[in-house]
Amino acid sequence: MSKNEKSPFVRAIIIVAVIAAVIAITFHAIGEFSYRARINERLLSDSEIAEIFSDLIPKAKEVNEIIWGEGLAVSPDADGPLATQTGAQYRPVSQDCKYKSVDEIKAAVAMVYSDDFIEKTINPVAFDGNIDEEETKVASSTIYPRYKETKDENGNTRLNIDITHKNFDCKTELMPETAVFYENELKKVGLVWKIDKIKCTLKCIYEGKEKDVIITIVKGENGYRLDDPTY
Repeated sequence: MSKNEKSPFVRAIIIVAVIAAVIAITFHAIGEFSYRARINERLLSDSEIAEIFSDLIPKAKEVNEIIWGEGLAVSPDADGPLATQTGAQYRPVSQDCKYKSVDEIKAAVAMVYSDDFIEKTINPVAFDGNIDEEETKVASSTIYPRYKETKDENGNTRLNIDITHKNFDCKTELMPETAVFYENELKKVGLVWKIDKIKCTLKCIYEGKEKDVIITIVKGENGYRLDDPTY
């Protein structure tokens, strides 16, 4: 065997290496094509994402204050909290408030957050709680709904707020104009892959410091909604 002639073993290794490289390149190309082909809808541009967040964030700020923050104003003639009473203490919301019923608050929330986020995160805190009032059962970790409706002495329905609810300081200041695409989450619908959720990054100011956060949006029947907390 001459010096320039390679042994069968060396030639076999070279052939295997070449084949492996070709396979790797092919699978990468197929994967990239498959990813794009299985998304049966147009991808959003960064400018469109920023526009969506610019529409949602101001609405979210108002909703966040209602649900987690200061809440709606109490009627000026309502009694204060009673030291002798434990648990929730409900008082009528001021007649000057923009929202007059639970349904009106829910409608505002639905303009901002996804159905899934509302069901799992907002409803238990704001409207449902975890108490069965008819059977007077109280869970070990009690959650009283922040808002409920009652009848006044004239039989009129009034929106009430729990004045013992501990307010959350909604101090995250999101900058919607900085929102850009991060990644898609896909789900298979029949034989077609569709974009289920869109994760986006944007800047915010929290306790005086600028930081990056990831917030998810989803597309529903009436447009895009937030699927993460924004407070």
